[in-house]
Amino acid sequence: MLNETRIVDLTLGYAAYLREAGEETRLYEAANLRLPPDMIEFFKGGELSKKAAQQTLDFVSRQSKKKDVSGPRGEQLIYARKDVRLMAPVPRPASIRTATVYMGHSRIGPPRTEYWYKFPVLTHRTTTNVIGPDEPIVRPHYAKYFDCELEVGFYVGTECRDVRVADAEKYIAGYTIYNDCTARELIFKDNHGDHEKMCNVMGPCLVTPDEIDEKNLKVTYRINGEVFYE
Repeated sequence: MLNETRIVDLTLGYAAYLREAGEETRLYEAANLRLPPDMIEFFKGGELSKKAAQQTLDFVSRQSKKKDVSGPRGEQLIYARKDVRLMAPVPRPASIRTATVYMGHSRIGPPRTEYWYKFPVLTHRTTTNVIGPDEPIVRPHYAKYFDCELEVGFYVGTECRDVRVADAEKYIAGYTIYNDCTARELIFKDNHGDHEKMCNVMGPCLVTPDEIDEKNLKVTYRINGEVFYE
């Protein structure tokens, strides 16, 4: 995003940047390699892709103040937020894991043992039901007690295993807002009431670790535009 009201096509924007810089002849191939239109592939690019994204945003910001900016073949680069339906930052993640972090909320369900507090359970989530912030949440017809837990989500951008706590942040590619929707009455039956379709709501943005203090965030929770708490 260029700002809260304008969205940039980074891949085409980078191609325009390369044309202006005169450093590359195969503009589209280079742009798709460095800034692919797929977030998982973008993660694989590491710091080089992150640097290219910042170069593109800076370039488009500068150019748009002087003239209309477009792709190498005149393609549209900038879109108004109101004209775009945002998908989740990663529409089909390779896997999703959730864990309880709010103790008050965890009391809505079966009693927790002492072992649970030492080793919180990670729940495997379905990856095919991820939706973005502009899509409707479908409430199951049998769910009388249906709510959404507002959580901070993070994306692991590099393959890893047995990571030490002190090293964990090195593997975080970015943060997002994650709404974990739950059919509460099913939790009391089998502890899997949050495995309903259309329950993994993510976005609107992925924010890189250098842009956010994840331990100091203000939260506003809205349903259909109505503020429920903040």
